[in-house]
Amino acid sequence: MIKLLKAEFYRLKKDKVFLLLLFITCVLALFTLYKYFNGLRESIALDRIITEYLYMYFGIFIAFFVSMFVGKEYTEGFIRNKIVVGHKRSNIYLANLIICVIVGLIVNILYTSIVFLLGTELFGTLQTLNLAQIIMYSSLIIAIYCTIYNLITMLCKDASVSLIACVIIFIIMFVVMMFISTKLMEKPFTKTTKYNIYGEIEFSSEEINPNYPGETTIKIYKVINYLLPTGQASILQNACTEMIEPDEYEINQIKQYLNEMPFYAIGEIVLLNILGIFLFKKQELK
Repeated sequence: MIKLLKAEFYRLKKDKVFLLLLFITCVLALFTLYKYFNGLRESIALDRIITEYLYMYFGIFIAFFVSMFVGKEYTEGFIRNKIVVGHKRSNIYLANLIICVIVGLIVNILYTSIVFLLGTELFGTLQTLNLAQIIMYSSLIIAIYCTIYNLITMLCKDASVSLIACVIIFIIMFVVMMFISTKLMEKPFTKTTKYNIYGEIEFSSEEINPNYPGETTIKIYKVINYLLPTGQASILQNACTEMIEPDEYEINQIKQYLNEMPFYAIGEIVLLNILGIFLFKKQELK
């Protein structure tokens, strides 16, 4: 395993896609700060700025890197050579995953550090989560992305096909997340408040929300949302987004999601890698 990792790190140092990824990360971090500095400077939280691109950036660009970097294992015959010299397939699979996760963490820390260090001077301190929490949650999300994309690429044998497959999978996960997030934000009851001409409350009442999916359906949606890296990114961003009118129900929901999210993420990573190694061992290599 150590020899495999050394070989992959040597490849990584000369990989143009990796260097491009680092450059894009720096540009994106600076662009994010510039966008908010010229817009909602007084009303935006630094937490939200840091988690702004967890939806699109990490999902799309990590898909691009993993499919191209791991895809070269097939196109340049690296995998066949590794097996010929006696490396186990499980070690080859895990070595690729480890490199991809490390790259994801480097990119995550680079982006977060730039936005945090410069953003602290422009927007003030973090309000909801501390820096360690943001890095921990976002790192788990990245690890899930890498696990999914590595599994797809190791089984596709073609870098271009795996890239298309990874992007399509991301789009599907994103669409499903948008639908589920909308449903999860529904409350069992809707509150109606009427004000008089002096701005005083005349009466306030609660009614059953007809759009509320029901407890069983909500539980199913929660599990799906926990398992999707896009869903976890949504949870993290919601936790870091300022609420115009703080709602106790919504706040409690987000706290519960953040507490449970790591257990689902770790379980998913372990199970998907076990499945990936099993399928890769059955794979016929020409």
